[in-house]
Amino acid sequence: MNPYAAQLYIDGSCLKNPGGAGGFAGILEIPEQEGGAKVIFQEGYKSTTNNRMEIRALIRAMEYVKENSSYLKSLGVYQVEIRSDSTLTIGCFKNAEGWRSTWTGLDGKPISNVDLIKRILTLKNTIGLSYSVEHVLNKSTEQTRRVDKLAKAAAKKPTKDDSGYIKPRASRTAIRGGTTMFDAQGQKLKIKIFEHCPVSRRKSSLFKVKFEVMTGDNSGKFFAYCSQGVNDLLHRHHYYNANFNVCKNNAAIERVKVAKKQSF
Repeated sequence: MNPYAAQLYIDGSCLKNPGGAGGFAGILEIPEQEGGAKVIFQEGYKSTTNNRMEIRALIRAMEYVKENSSYLKSLGVYQVEIRSDSTLTIGCFKNAEGWRSTWTGLDGKPISNVDLIKRILTLKNTIGLSYSVEHVLNKSTEQTRRVDKLAKAAAKKPTKDDSGYIKPRASRTAIRGGTTMFDAQGQKLKIKIFEHCPVSRRKSSLFKVKFEVMTGDNSGKFFAYCSQGVNDLLHRHHYYNANFNVCKNNAAIERVKVAKKQSF
């Protein structure tokens, strides 16, 4: 810790993770300034996740430093250390540049909360004051305990919508029976969607699509994966001309176009 740097402590919270109300807060402590540490932001969201609140806290801290650089310099502050107890948040800040080309991790899995990480990238090199993002042990200091309480208090009085959060939902269907992964070989087929939802709460950018096909050897009920962009075009009980990838063990719908109703 630099004894001459201002310390900006941040924390995020979700009361019922995932999907419940959440909040985050930030406290700024400037060395030798009268009045002690001050709360500089505190926001509550109606439906979100703990990770999104932690990352949003970092974004808000970066925005604060950017917007108040001249004011901080007038107080004699030329270095700000943003301190978070979230290793995920620290990782997002440090690894964002490496992810941006494919938005996948070293394990090949999609990166979550891409909308927020893109905001970090936008801010990263536009802040007119020297700053760093550091890890601090949870509740190890007076200010970490205080900011934790403020984040939880904000979650209890949510006023904002977390527009990037996709609430997991599984659509009910009248179609009975299980589905098997589609044997994707680059086909272009007409399909009928009967369910689509995120693969998991941690992989909100990857979706599983269940559909029905009645075309020669492909007749039956199947599932495949798709990106958020494709998923946004899909509706239950609607028909689509779908283009599939060439990957038997990881079938994916690459493109769709609305098709006329067909009797299956």
